[in-house]
Amino acid sequence: MAGNADTEGRGRPSQLFVSKVSLWQTVALVVSILAIAISVVTFWYVRRQAVAAERQAIASQALVATDTQRHHTERTPVWVPTLEQADTGDWYTLSLRLMRSQPLSFIAVAIFDAHGIAFALSQNGVDPAPPSPVLTATHGALIEGERAVWRLALDPERSGNMHLHIDSTSAGESWKSAEHVDVPGDPSESVW
Repeated sequence: MAGNADTEGRGRPSQLFVSKVSLWQTVALVVSILAIAISVVTFWYVRRQAVAAERQAIASQALVATDTQRHHTERTPVWVPTLEQADTGDWYTLSLRLMRSQPLSFIAVAIFDAHGIAFALSQNGVDPAPPSPVLTATHGALIEGERAVWRLALDPERSGNMHLHIDSTSAGESWKSAEHVDVPGDPSESVW
């Protein structure tokens, strides 16, 4: 019997050990389930935060783009065009006064919708050997309040008005604008 009790003690676990193992297994199972639940909730929360951050980034980009466009529009040059006959009476000048803008580094002007009106040759900003008639001219740097001035050649059978397309640049930014100019005077008095 002594051998039997000894075998029972070594070969078969005692009831106390079985209940301790069951208790620890149950505790481990509960802790594992809690850990999985916490992981799922954490994943859901992190994913929700990532989606919210992505939406916020998209909204910020849209806001920056809108703000950049608004800032660009606020800096759009404001022009006052005038067409005047020179004191000598034998030619006209087109001037563009820059009324509002930061300093411009370059402007290009093109005449559209005007029959018999062109830039005169032999002046700065006009190509010296262009095809005729010359409908484009350029000017260098210009600051607020200054004028860009070109001589114009007017045909006696000219249009009564002209449209200008103005491209201007400053510090890597560019603007396109259009201006309407009435052509003054009696066409019979003008010189081509």
